[in-house]
Amino acid sequence: MHDTRGVGLGTVTPFTKDNKVDVEGIRKNLGFYLKNGVNSVEPCATTGEGSLLTLEEHEKVIRTTVEFVNHRVPVMPGASGTSPDAIIKLVRLAKDLGADGSYLSTPSYTKPSQEGLLAHFNKIMDSVDVPIVIYNAIHRSGVDLSAEVVQKLSNEFSHFVGFKEQSLARVLKIKGLVGDELALITEDWLFLPGLSLGCVGVQTIAGSIFPAMMVDIYQSYLRGDLKRAREIQIRLYPLMEILGIGTGGREANPTPIKAAMNMLGLEAGSPRLPLLPASEETRSELRTQILKILPSMKLEGV
Repeated sequence: MHDTRGVGLGTVTPFTKDNKVDVEGIRKNLGFYLKNGVNSVEPCATTGEGSLLTLEEHEKVIRTTVEFVNHRVPVMPGASGTSPDAIIKLVRLAKDLGADGSYLSTPSYTKPSQEGLLAHFNKIMDSVDVPIVIYNAIHRSGVDLSAEVVQKLSNEFSHFVGFKEQSLARVLKIKGLVGDELALITEDWLFLPGLSLGCVGVQTIAGSIFPAMMVDIYQSYLRGDLKRAREIQIRLYPLMEILGIGTGGREANPTPIKAAMNMLGLEAGSPRLPLLPASEETRSELRTQILKILPSMKLEGV
């Protein structure tokens, strides 16, 4: 069974200047993340622009990730889409490529009812037998998966192993309904508060540039050093705000995180249309916050 504890990282899909998947860039980034102690990686999810990849590109990104990681941490690829049949196809592809499970989001654009959401996830989980994590991506999908539906899915499917929630109030409600039967995961900006309420980890965006600091929050919490964990959480928060995590942000993920990665010499390239590269205003704010965290850092393109 997939272990959802710790720092899970939604990896970007780096693109070359001619808008092709950068395989060597994927490997370089993964080497950095594994060296810094992340606990799992999730390619082809929102941060990885999964909805903008072709099926062949999905296969290339997942295959490259699985082969490079080589069982050192779990690989949980995103399976984007609205139709359950299309999602099932991506989940099965990931399984065939050796991934450890899949990471799903609430379906976008269609705005289904709670009964429709239940039927949607029932069909997917009836059709696959790999560990599944669901993200309640309200700001992306426009629908809010209720705690009661989460409880029904948890009761029905043992391979529903994790749920990412961006509301601490909802975390409390789900905990009251399912206890510890389902692992709860939270957003970057709520990482430490979420841990205190029984969440087991985070699916991080900020970890794309500062993985060691996100891991340090988790490890400090585990050993009872709440002062250090709190200091790091507070120190990173202004950057998280610009990255558009939970609290909004001027430009949609992954536009800001790709700009930050390019500044720091990691491999990202530009996002794909309809997303545009970060504006100069966003880049200026990113530079300011990164240099507050790492004053001696020499940023590329500055």
